[in-house]
Amino acid sequence: MIKPISLTVRLVLLFTTAATLVLLLLGWLLSLAIDRHFIEQDTTELNSRLEFIKQQLATAQTPDALDHLLTQLNTLQTYHVMVSASHSTSQTDTLHRTTGPELTTWQQDGRSFRRLSGTFPTALPDSHITLTIDLNITHHKEFLIYFNRLVWGFVVFFFLIMTVLAWFAARQGLAPLRKVTTLATKVSAVRLDKRLPLAQVPVELLPLTQSLNAMLERLENSFQRLSHFSSDIAHELRTPVNNLMIQTEVALSRARTQEEYRDLLGSNLEEYEKLARMISDMLFIAKADNGLIIPLCEKINLSTEVRRIVEFFEPLAAESSVEISVEGDAEVPGDRVMLTRALSNLLSNAIRHATPNSDIKLIITTHKDRVRVAVENQGEEIPEEHLPYLFNRFYRANPTRDTTTEHSGLGLAITRAIVTAHGGQIRVTSTNGITCFLIELSA
Repeated sequence: MIKPISLTVRLVLLFTTAATLVLLLLGWLLSLAIDRHFIEQDTTELNSRLEFIKQQLATAQTPDALDHLLTQLNTLQTYHVMVSASHSTSQTDTLHRTTGPELTTWQQDGRSFRRLSGTFPTALPDSHITLTIDLNITHHKEFLIYFNRLVWGFVVFFFLIMTVLAWFAARQGLAPLRKVTTLATKVSAVRLDKRLPLAQVPVELLPLTQSLNAMLERLENSFQRLSHFSSDIAHELRTPVNNLMIQTEVALSRARTQEEYRDLLGSNLEEYEKLARMISDMLFIAKADNGLIIPLCEKINLSTEVRRIVEFFEPLAAESSVEISVEGDAEVPGDRVMLTRALSNLLSNAIRHATPNSDIKLIITTHKDRVRVAVENQGEEIPEEHLPYLFNRFYRANPTRDTTTEHSGLGLAITRAIVTAHGGQIRVTSTNGITCFLIELSA
């Protein structure tokens, strides 16, 4: 399997390649500009010599003078400039015989020349002269070769220097990312409180750092809930299991009558039923957490269902000396059994914590396309720091556990799971001696 290239190496290669290409382009443009400059310089020199020769031709008024001038031109050979000239006469029109100067480049014996040639009229009638002026440009070519070698050498040197600098810059730039990696290696189930300092993170890595901090916070909360859940479920299961063990040990300590065994089995059955309800409730919440609860969709008249629930709880309300009232009416799509269970949990909870001789109100309202059901009871206020955790499994606002109650602490968790499965929301407030659970569903 091919090992992936590190981010540092990628950045170094990208930066040095880009810088090298820019430098090569710059060297090519500079070499092209120098070559054009040499061509212009050579052309200027050749044209100046051509103009000089043409001026000399204008002074040759006789054939002898022209021949003497041609002899002088043919002997004009220097290291840089070589001139050759030939004379011809014809009756053809001068305009057809005259050709402008033509610039070419040629080589001989390892040397380079730039040639300017053409046919021009003389001062004599029907007389023309063919001129060829060669300029030695070997030194220009040698300079260009030297310059190109220098550019290539500088590019190689620049590439090596830029590789080192780019590696150092990439290492420094990726230092915050290495800190993130170091922190990630330190994260464990017992060390989820570590957070990345946002003040030391570059702007480019700020969203990633914030996401990692949010992920760590969610993981920490999840592990805390899991830890509390494990502790709570052990506590909740310990009581009925201990009761079963103690009752069975007592029964086996001596011989019993048939009636005593019947009472023992009846008591054990109550504990088994409590365990079965608890296991069933936990299974329901687990399914809801994994999106496995799919409620039925039927039109439900909330006023009718709420009044039916109130009628069922009236004996318990009368025993607690509280009055229950229902206000409003609305219809919602949903699962009748599930919503009845959720509302029953809230009403049972309200009756259990209501102040004697007080009122419990169930208020149904409609707001745009949302239906709200509020369950209000008067009683002891719930401290604000406990409100966000009331819907957690086995959570109780009172840290002292009431081991005598038959309620396992799963009612509000089940209620939230049912409301969430219906695409709704549930929240709680507790102020001025009134606790209100508010369910919001789609109409």
